[in-house]
Amino acid sequence: KTLAMTDIAGKYKTQGRTVLKDGVLLAHYPATGIEFNAYCSGDVYVTFTAYELDSSETNCYFTVIVDGETMPRSTCHITETGDVTVKIAEGLEEGNHTFKLYRQNEIKFAHIGFKSITLDGEILSAPEAKDMYIEFVGASQWGGYGNLATNDTTSSNVPSAYYQDGTQALTYLTARNLNADWSIVSVQGIGASWGYQSTSMDTVYKYLRYNKDKNTLYDFARQPDYVVIGLGTNDVSKAEANGKTEEDIYEAFNYFVRLMRKKNPKAKIIWVRNMMTDMVNPYVEKTVEDLGGAEYGVYTVKVTQNNAGASVHPSVEGHEIMATEIAAFIESIKDDKFKSELPAKPETPVSDGEVI
Repeated sequence: KTLAMTDIAGKYKTQGRTVLKDGVLLAHYPATGIEFNAYCSGDVYVTFTAYELDSSETNCYFTVIVDGETMPRSTCHITETGDVTVKIAEGLEEGNHTFKLYRQNEIKFAHIGFKSITLDGEILSAPEAKDMYIEFVGASQWGGYGNLATNDTTSSNVPSAYYQDGTQALTYLTARNLNADWSIVSVQGIGASWGYQSTSMDTVYKYLRYNKDKNTLYDFARQPDYVVIGLGTNDVSKAEANGKTEEDIYEAFNYFVRLMRKKNPKAKIIWVRNMMTDMVNPYVEKTVEDLGGAEYGVYTVKVTQNNAGASVHPSVEGHEIMATEIAAFIESIKDDKFKSELPAKPETPVSDGEVI
């Protein structure tokens, strides 16, 4: 039987920011997707609706995990627009089975979502929410940009979806290491307040899917325990081009942490530094210090720098090492208590009409 996503509402679990629109569960950011359980046998299919695909011939991949086993990457590779049906499992013995499908590629490669599931059996109760929930907010490395390539990959291939797997990025891996649920909001080239994109994360973050819908704000209904930030490289790199001073960078970083706290008042905020370059480190360190540090639930963790992927981005091995370090840091602060209201600032900046 074929079951539309509307038919099984409440019987699947989502990871990341998703929205059910016109019967299609849209998933835009890396490692965003669905999990479901079923009593079934034989073959299982998922039908996607792809509204737009990047002109790149590689288009969009999804990681498929059946009964805890990750299927070959070729299992789910979407190359055409319209409704596309993919066989995610075959020849299953009759019984209970688990299924997980997560998008590998970032928002620019595809406007796509889940339309239906076809199987011989029944969808069971949705997987339960984990005790820990983490939201990751960052730029290209947060989505695994270039992690499947090497640093000698030609520049024309660097943006290709073929070389990116968000389920082998430090974000997804950190959540997996901690047995946590997650949300990943990442856009390549973006900065906290400026960068290589026409917009910045202090705007994008407040919307459900800003790159595709500039009207629908995110509801922040599920509050994370931790917000982990991976920004700054693009702000610092493009500061001069944008006429920004060092003081502007500090001001922007200070504002961004305040925005994170306003939207997530119960979350500990961790700004990761040193991933690709150490030039961001002093700005992050001073920002955390100025905002009261651990006493106010604001932290920074220095990870092992890695530039072995495409365009000096981290490789999969580098992501794995950093994920282990971040997970260990989160474990070390999990019992910390903190003051939720950040220290007052004499002059509060205004961004996108919002004063913090």
